[in-house]
Amino acid sequence: MAVFRLIIPHSLGHDEAEQIVQAQNYVWGYLKQPPLYSWCLKTISFVFPLNIFTLTFFKAFISFLFYFFVYKISHQFFDQNKSSIVTSGSIFFVTYFYDFNRDLTHTILATLMAAISFYVYMKLIEDKSPLNYLLLGLAFALGILSKYNFALLIFALVLTSFITSAGRKIIFNVKTLISLAGFALITSPHFIWLYSKNMSAVSYAMDRGGKEELSFQGLLKTLAGLYYEVILVAMILALLWGFVSFNHSEAKTRVLNTVTLISLIIPAMAILVFGFTDFYAKWLAPIYFLVVMSLFLRVDFSKARRKFHYAVCLVLISINLFINISSGFFPGVIGKVRNTQYPYATVLEDLKALGYKDNFVIVVAKDPLLLANLQIQVKKVFDNVEVIKFNDLEKTKKKTKLLVWNGKRKMPKVFQKKFKHYSEARIIEAEYINATNLNENYKLGFSMVLI
Repeated sequence: MAVFRLIIPHSLGHDEAEQIVQAQNYVWGYLKQPPLYSWCLKTISFVFPLNIFTLTFFKAFISFLFYFFVYKISHQFFDQNKSSIVTSGSIFFVTYFYDFNRDLTHTILATLMAAISFYVYMKLIEDKSPLNYLLLGLAFALGILSKYNFALLIFALVLTSFITSAGRKIIFNVKTLISLAGFALITSPHFIWLYSKNMSAVSYAMDRGGKEELSFQGLLKTLAGLYYEVILVAMILALLWGFVSFNHSEAKTRVLNTVTLISLIIPAMAILVFGFTDFYAKWLAPIYFLVVMSLFLRVDFSKARRKFHYAVCLVLISINLFINISSGFFPGVIGKVRNTQYPYATVLEDLKALGYKDNFVIVVAKDPLLLANLQIQVKKVFDNVEVIKFNDLEKTKKKTKLLVWNGKRKMPKVFQKKFKHYSEARIIEAEYINATNLNENYKLGFSMVLI
């Protein structure tokens, strides 16, 4: 998938653009998401430039590590061959096999940290060393700094620790203080920053969840939207393998099943108690791998269906490739244009043809998608032109400023308030990349300011 992403048009998607913008500086947090993913990219940028290649391979590396740890966890419940089946079965979740290969970034990192956290927790059942307690605290901290819904796994593991005998031996241990200290050390700067910003990122997440009184029909719709992937995977495994009676009594198995059950119950309780209406199935990504392992503990491996299982996996991968190829190269056929088809290089060339040569600055309002893509493409068209966001106006010494925005909308109000005199707003249109048979074009609005 990583190789395929590099051969389709190189305009950035929304999440990719967001990372290009955020990874330009180290900060304690951002207004919508935790900072770890951007910190990683900023660190990588000291060696490799921030571009589509770096973004793609970093995400592919995270995905590889996730499946590696899923395999390592599976190996604690199954033999080598069955562990391979279980690991490959993870792609039965739409979020893993499809969404992970599209715009998701923070969710992938949070899911990796969830797998690492559970792996370390399993290790603690056997070896309650100070190092393992420290690693668990650090894994929890990095998980929270990846995406806040990682808290679901933390709550589930804490409750599991009180419920199961193996968990009580872990949590009622003085070494737990090591985990708490490691967690606090890593997360406290971010939480202090978050508090100073009036918990903006948390408020954003809560707002996305939506709140209203649910009718019985609305409740069923919300729950179905949240758990449809779990139901779908359970049906696939039932058809592929069939389920048998469950009589596992090992400590690790009880922990796995308990944490999986609690992880699935908590979101439902949040919907019932707080009235959240807009839960997304992908928000459960950090616990889906637990679900698939718990389900595989119940399948009938005595049936010789391994080849059929892998065949289904290949079919799903082929479907994913077909969807990406169709939307990447023939968006006009499916009538939908992705952000990666936006012709940023073309509109910059058109600006140059209109007489805008060099030695000016392009100013973008609050549009990270436009900002990041122009920052990448501008160097290919102009020699002495920079692209900055509106908040960085004071940092530039260039007097000539070209204000740009999404041409489908009106000039941003921040431009109108800041500048009293500007040239008449104009629109440049260009065909979307690989989408010549669409009835609409990409539009870029622009206006010149000289101060």
